[in-house]
This record gives sequence, structure tokens and C-alpha cells, in this order.
Amino acid sequence: MLQSLWYPSSLCCLLLLLPLLLRSSASVLTNPQYIECSEPEYLQCGKLNISYPFRMFESPNYCGYPGYELACDLDDEVTPLTIRLGEKSYAVLNISYQERVVVVVELYYMKIECPRGFTNTSLNSTLFSYAGYDSNLTVYLNCNFPNMQPQLPEIPCLRNRYASNKSYYKVDKGPSTFLDNFHGSCELTAAVPVYYKENFDATLKGGFGLTWNNSLDWWCQECMDSGGRCGHNETRPEDQICICSDTNRLRSCFYSKKCKEDV
Repeated sequence: MLQSLWYPSSLCCLLLLLPLLLRSSASVLTNPQYIECSEPEYLQCGKLNISYPFRMFESPNYCGYPGYELACDLDDEVTPLTIRLGEKSYAVLNISYQERVVVVVELYYMKIECPRGFTNTSLNSTLFSYAGYDSNLTVYLNCNFPNMQPQLPEIPCLRNRYASNKSYYKVDKGPSTFLDNFHGSCELTAAVPVYYKENFDATLKGGFGLTWNNSLDWWCQECMDSGGRCGHNETRPEDQICICSDTNRLRSCFYSKKCKEDV
């Protein structure tokens, strides 16, 4: 009668597999907040990935930081991802999480072939700052100079819009400065932040960069490297919440310390 034999190699294989089995059982998705913040429609819009501090409007508040809500409309092939800054909507052209820069452009400039409505841009300085490479595009529309013509380039698409009057622009690095001798001679003057490119249209539609403070997410990479998703605790906003598959922890899913309060 044959007897079953137990080989030492079998025991070694079992010991090697044991950590994998334990890790697999520990990674079961039991945290509903992790499941909600990991929904595929909340993580991508078109070609852009969505991550903390940003979140989609439809996702729960704890998936992102207040003020960084985005909207996604995949039916709009040109500008599917947008953000509200003050009273205006801006198209999001790119997000670099490593550099903490989001590139935006006012939706109006993307939808109109030759825009004529320009307004000064204002930001909530607690959320965003202008990127270091930004410049200011100053426009002077429908100007009348009977005795002299300013030494500025014309806005090409507006040459035939105002009869004999002309429209001009200039690009400054740093704060915009309005020319004194233009006061009273133009229908409209306004300054728009831009990332300067080769011509007026490309400069206007190329948008400008905004940075967010690294105090919001300096810990976030550590959380993501541990398999978690960065989150926000409305009752304890100073906490660095890492939303893990089993529970919420501080900074990383590798830490055993749980959060004092639920997000």
C-alpha cells in the first residue's frame, strides 16, 4: 500500500505563499469610501487623470480638497474637463501633479473664433497662484489715434471689425502695465494671463498655468505608493488622510494608526 509522503520542499512552498495569502485577505475592499473614490468615472476625463486635491463634482466631498472640483463632459470633444474660478468656467488643458500645475484657459476663448469680450482675471489666492512662466496679455480694443499709431502689434482677426479703428496687444512678463497714452482712446483694455506662444491666437488659446500649495498634498505620493487614495477630512482638515481598502489611516496604508474620526 502506498503511503503519502510529506516532502520538506512542500513545506517551504507553503511558507512562501503564506504572506501572499495574508496580504490578499487584508486587501479585500471593505472601506466604502475607498470604493467610492476609486470609481473609474471619477479618476479620468478624456486623456487627463483626476487625483487629489482635485475631484469630480459627482464624487463625495472627502475624495478631494474643497475648491478643486472639476466637471467632465465627454460629449465636448474640445474641452471636456472644466473648473470654475470665480464666476467663470475654464477648460482644463493639462494637470501635472509632480509640478503641481494645472493649465487652464477661459472657455469663451476656446469657443469663439475671434473673441472681443475680455475681462481681467481674478483668483482665489488661498487655492491657486499663477505659475512662474505665466505672462500677461494686455489688449486694447477699438482704439482711435488720429495723430499717431502706437508701436504695438495689431490683433489680426479684429482688423475689419471696427471700421477705421484698430485693436492692439502686448505681452509682459510679470504684472501687466497699461500704457498711459491709451487711456480714453480705446473702447476696452484688459489683462489676461497667458503662456506666451508664437502669435496672438495661439497665446490666447494656450491658456496659463496655476499652481496649488504643496501643503495640501505633500504626503499624497506616500499614500498612493501604499495603495491608498488621498482624501480630506472636513472635521479635521489638518489630517493627512489616506483612504485605504480596509479603513482610513494617516498618510499611508502601511501605518497601523487609524484616523481618530471618519472622513
